[in-house]
Amino acid sequence: MDAVTTTLLSFTGDPDTEWCSVSAELIALSDEFEAAPVSDAAEVERTFTAFVDRMTLIAFVAPPEIVDDVAISVDAFLQLRELLVAAKFDLGAVDVSSIQSQQAVIAPASNRISTYNSEVCQLDPDAPRATSAPDDPTAPTPDAVREAAIELLTDGGYSVAEAECITDGLQAGTPRATVLTDCGVSSDTNDG
Repeated sequence: MDAVTTTLLSFTGDPDTEWCSVSAELIALSDEFEAAPVSDAAEVERTFTAFVDRMTLIAFVAPPEIVDDVAISVDAFLQLRELLVAAKFDLGAVDVSSIQSQQAVIAPASNRISTYNSEVCQLDPDAPRATSAPDDPTAPTPDAVREAAIELLTDGGYSVAEAECITDGLQAGTPRATVLTDCGVSSDTNDG
């Protein structure tokens, strides 16, 4: 049996960042998905799509400490989206073994994101909360997050057209590698 090592994480930062704001909304969307009746494929599709769409956009505002972890998590959820689409959002018909086989990478990434959100954003994913985040007047709108993602990409050296293409492709749930190819961007160009 392999030895397991544990590294204690500690993050510091500003809780008043765009990442922290949209992370709170993402937690609420996750709760909504988890509360969806398993037998209601339309509700599973609606809630999961809302969650994944938001997650792909906030990846662009991820703090440097967890940017790689967020990319791993987004890729895992995009893989799950493909499986759910193939199963017509019937949770009972989804074979998630391909994702489960990646848990050695996904679980630590998820833990680092949760730790960051807890320590910096002061978000407790287990705390009771209202699921009305979209009605919160201080919550960023999808357009604001999209614009922030485009700005982040252009600041990183992408053209506006490339940044828009990448953002729209990821928001649509297209896998990252496909988005980069479709947008005419090399996967090692501007990768930080």
